[in-house]
Amino acid sequence: MIKCGVSENDILTDRNSRSTFENAICLKKIIDSLQLNGPFVLITSAYHMPRALKVFKKAGIDVIAYPCDFIEIDYPFSIENYLFPKPAILTDWSIIIKEIIGTKIYEITGKA
Repeated sequence: MIKCGVSENDILTDRNSRSTFENAICLKKIIDSLQLNGPFVLITSAYHMPRALKVFKKAGIDVIAYPCDFIEIDYPFSIENYLFPKPAILTDWSIIIKEIIGTKIYEITGKA
């Protein structure tokens, strides 16, 4: 961000949280204590953005999504690939499944 011209004084980072939920709670405290007004730029991987947006909205933080680290699953459609997936396909799907389950758990527990 600094290389793009953003002043170091305008960059807030959270080094203490261990999850998206903790990050939103910590940043909400920082934002409120400094009396900052949004919107703020939320930068995270594209596959994680839907869950992150829900969590930050629930925390009361006005954010603009800036997804990065897009994953492209580039396997041609074939019955064989779906009946007998290659290990690489399963790895890609595990990321997606983790986000779906994580989002549902956050919704059930009131975090999103």
